[in-house]
Amino acid sequence: MKTKMWYQLEKGDILRNKNDGEMVVILSMFTKFFQDQSHWHSDIDYGVAGTAVRVQWIEGGNEHTFQKSKMRSNWEIVTLQS
Repeated sequence: MKTKMWYQLEKGDILRNKNDGEMVVILSMFTKFFQDQSHWHSDIDYGVAGTAVRVQWIEGGNEHTFQKSKMRSNWEIVTLQS
């Protein structure tokens, strides 16, 4: 079997952090506005709309939302293509 590609991600897929080996499961994916950090205290919103990936750590159960386009450098897909 082949590993899934990033454009094939879906709820329930498992990802592994390339740095520490910790694993997460994808809870959901949705569109979100990611504000540019350099403009957090500005009256104008600068940023980009992108795919948000809500994940939960398998150990510990913590949850976090990442910008999908920035995940490729630190995460790898563990789930195999069916």
